[in-house]
Amino acid sequence: FGMEAQATQGYAKWRGIPVTSVVLCGLLHSASSGVPVSLVQREKALSDVVQAFTTAGVQFVLIYGTALGIAREGRLLAEDDDVDILVTSDTFDRVGPALAKIHAHPTVLSVVDSYFFHSFRAPGWGPVDTYKVDEVAEAKVLCVTRERTAFHKSTFFPVRLVQYSPIPGLTVPLPNNVSEHLALEYGSDWHTPQKGIRSRHPASVRQQYCDLCVPPVMVTCRVQDVAKGDLPCLPRYAGSAILHPRFGSFALAITMVSCFAFYLSWFVASVCNMS
Repeated sequence: FGMEAQATQGYAKWRGIPVTSVVLCGLLHSASSGVPVSLVQREKALSDVVQAFTTAGVQFVLIYGTALGIAREGRLLAEDDDVDILVTSDTFDRVGPALAKIHAHPTVLSVVDSYFFHSFRAPGWGPVDTYKVDEVAEAKVLCVTRERTAFHKSTFFPVRLVQYSPIPGLTVPLPNNVSEHLALEYGSDWHTPQKGIRSRHPASVRQQYCDLCVPPVMVTCRVQDVAKGDLPCLPRYAGSAILHPRFGSFALAITMVSCFAFYLSWFVASVCNMS
């Protein structure tokens, strides 16, 4: 992870995404409610999604709590709030159309729509969170913009196909090195069930994201990160971010206000610490 992103390349050119505004920081919000939903509706969603994605040629892998349950217990966790899936950038645009073709649930909705994250749910179904992953080929690194994390490509791909025994005939893709992924997210004791376990996204993978996935003119900061003081990119990249045109002027105004509030609070805290 010693390779730097090319500083001389503009964000639009480097990522191939049209850009109209550069502002102080961007707001990202978690779509998961944190409220557990039934195992039955999550397993139904998992089965539907695997079949739909496979038919549509979507390249994907199960991650986070979804992978944890299958790797440790042979099925989804008894208590969880969604199904988590990582999707390659070159097939991410097929996600919505693929799920729209699920006959049993034609009203599946995308409740969070962005360039790098979609969340789908319907009555008694899901929710399913899909994360777009971009590859920095020269470094063999995968960048998850939604989470501001970066991982070795070999951790996830090529995927390891396993039979999901609770549903006969269902084969699901787990990370190539699922133990490495789970140890990084949940700790080395991930094999031991723990009440209320949550993915932790250690600072190391966030710093790797800053080093390899973000041009020096961009950083994203989330409200929850500001509250925790978890802004690994901020000192290095001058607190800039990219807004896609679809966010519009309203999002731009909200973002600028939030960033002003952050810097003001940081200044006040610094003064208080000095006094």
